[in-house]
Amino acid sequence: MSPQAGFWIAFGAWVVVMVLAWLVPATTPPADFGLTRGLNRVTIFLQFQLAGLLLALVLLWLARTMPPGRLRLLARLPALVALATVGILSAVIGWAVLRKPPPAEPAPERPVTARASPGLSRG
Repeated sequence: MSPQAGFWIAFGAWVVVMVLAWLVPATTPPADFGLTRGLNRVTIFLQFQLAGLLLALVLLWLARTMPPGRLRLLARLPALVALATVGILSAVIGWAVLRKPPPAEPAPERPVTARASPGLSRG
């Protein structure tokens, strides 16, 4: 098998993994309930992204063995996409952590609940 054939197989696998990274979580029903509802979709997405990152590293290794040209530049594309994904996810997480929360409403000056009537108390 020629190095170009190995490149095209790895590049095709990377494209398939990246497409599946978006399609599979979108078609997966959310599991659990409450705060963790839908967290299974996030983990599926990240697993596909990890597989894509590994394929991107393989393509980078293959790019070192290829002669200079368009295929060598194309072999670097998956690594750039993986780097952009990590940067975007880091920016979103950083924005969520560092943003200033909206001001809270002041506490009411009256009691929140009504007082119990004296005829209902048992003593």
